Amino acid sequence: MHKPATNEAELQLAAELGYQPEEPPVRSIAVFTAGLFIVVIVTTIITYFIYLMIMPDFSKPIANQTQLPAPKTTPPPPVLQTDPIKDINELNAEADRLLHSMEIIDSNAGVVRIPIERAIDVIVENGLPVPPEVEAPAQ
Repeated sequence: MHKPATNEAELQLAAELGYQPEEPPVRSIAVFTAGLFIVVIVTTIITYFIYLMIMPDFSKPIANQTQLPAPKTTPPPPVLQTDPIKDINELNAEADRLLHSMEIIDSNAGVVRIPIERAIDVIVENGLPVPPEVEAPAQ
């Protein structure tokens, strides 16, 4: 164990080397730790008693407490998939039908559905439609 510096030269050398020349005050550290422990215990006890005073007693019924009436009918059971493979096949068949068929969507507006192959050919021939330019509002 290192012996503490005793004379002025040793203290000066210790200060230049950057270390503490004296032993740490063990008694002061122990007193501080014990005091901190006591403060924590006392604070915990005080907090517990404040909690007991503030929190209501939930075992007693609350006056004028409204209770919801019991439901008269039971809700329907969940709708479950009984055959998921059949369901996905039906979904894929409907998607294929929509992609590969012609249909009039709105005859007044002239909206129709055309097969995807034809739509690709139309876009290749004519290009994508360009939206009209909109002027920025004046400030």
